[in-house]
Amino acid sequence: MNVLYKGERMQALDRATDRIKERYGSAAIMRASSATKAGQASERSMKIGGHM
Repeated sequence: MNVLYKGERMQALDRATDRIKERYGSAAIMRASSATKAGQASERSMKIGGHM
């Protein structure tokens, strides 16, 4: 796998995640560690500006 191919794949992945977030909201995709008890991304996504 050459560097150019890796770059193209990363750009395609970035575009796909952007489309998902545009359609379903910014909390539609997050790191798996945020699904644990210690994760805060899901909870913060419900708040305005990340805090309340």
